Amino acid sequence: MRARIGRWLAVVAIVSVVVPFGSVSAAPRSIPVPAARPATLSFAPLPTCSYQDIVTARRAYSRYATTLLDTIYRLPRTYYPTDLVATGLRGGGYIRRIALADLQAMDRAARAAGARFAVSSAFRSFNRQAQLFSAKVATSGKAVALRTVARAGHSEHQLGTAIDFRSYDGRTPFASTRAGIWMKANAWKYGWVMSYPSGKSAVTCYSYEPWHYRYVGRAEAKLVHYSGLTLRQWIWAHFGS
Repeated sequence: MRARIGRWLAVVAIVSVVVPFGSVSAAPRSIPVPAARPATLSFAPLPTCSYQDIVTARRAYSRYATTLLDTIYRLPRTYYPTDLVATGLRGGGYIRRIALADLQAMDRAARAAGARFAVSSAFRSFNRQAQLFSAKVATSGKAVALRTVARAGHSEHQLGTAIDFRSYDGRTPFASTRAGIWMKANAWKYGWVMSYPSGKSAVTCYSYEPWHYRYVGRAEAKLVHYSGLTLRQWIWAHFGS
């Protein structure tokens, strides 16, 4: 009997060395595998509006859709797209070639809907924006200028992918024209997002501008639209500065 017990203990000892008690290898199917955790965004909360001059991190020309520009982050003076082309619309102006096809598609759709639009302002260089800001300060004071005109480097127009639109017949205010109403409802379908919507000044840092749209491409515009966030909030949440 003692011999049998001894042999049994020896076998148990050998098994415990090869496959330790409690090892996953011993019974892999009996151990539940936890579900994968969803990816979380690790960026800090959206910065409150203030006036700083930090060069934005995503400033490569290829990152035009996610370049963060606001009252804090800016483009360098030397940022000047080399692929600018004429908009081809009433009002003229230039935009980057990457945005032209969707601008033309949006124009055709707006015409078909009886909501034709025109261009008020398109690409602006760093120096041109500096002139506009100084002029606004001179006529309305610095406090008003800061809320309504971006300082040089902080304007989305310098990207070459932003346009201030107007109604084709010049009617105002733009928001209540057929063009303004149509664009608010449909521009995102063609890759254009309203940067400064109504009631969002606390997070966009600028006054409501129903005429100002920025091209980010159809895929990105769809994501922004369905997120319910402003463009500034969306870029910060997904990419940071």
